[in-house]
Amino acid sequence: MGLAAEVARNIVDLLKLSGSTRVQKTYEKSLGSILKVFCPRSFDENWEHHKPRILDRDIVALEFCSAILSSTVIENPVDPEVLKDLLKQVESLYADVLSTEMDRDLKKIVLDNLHRIKTAIHDYNLRGADGLEEALAAAVGTATIHPPIKGEGFKFLERWTVLMEALKKTLETAKTSMVLLPEFVEKVRHVLPPGMGGHT
Repeated sequence: MGLAAEVARNIVDLLKLSGSTRVQKTYEKSLGSILKVFCPRSFDENWEHHKPRILDRDIVALEFCSAILSSTVIENPVDPEVLKDLLKQVESLYADVLSTEMDRDLKKIVLDNLHRIKTAIHDYNLRGADGLEEALAAAVGTATIHPPIKGEGFKFLERWTVLMEALKKTLETAKTSMVLLPEFVEKVRHVLPPGMGGHT
């Protein structure tokens, strides 16, 4: 029930990402009722008192969300603090690489990739995780075709690896779909007795 409540809350963020602000506002009016179903004050509460808390309008709101988000690529929203931490790592590494003496061609490649990652972080609210994924793919791709790193560049290799791992982990979190919304709607329906969609 705790997971179901978390999904109900996250639907608001998914609707924001999809650009469906009107549906988002409609859904938010039903969110309180939906959460009360999955967060009872007491598990000993009488079912007859508990079941009227979700209304027909709440089920309809969920069905609209299901229809919209099922035709949209669903991503888990990335925590803004995670993006802030990634950006801090990128800017710190960029400044250090810029000021060090290393092979000019290598420096250009590293700085270009860091700039691409930085742009993807800034553009996250517009492009979602796709921009981050493209930046990671470009960074990994250039690393595989470049000769082994030596000299001054080598001391930045560990920090570069840590950044790539952090970016990869962020993408894995974003691209892992939550409970599919159609399934979630059915779970809400099954909370109610057969033949009932709620009370108006």
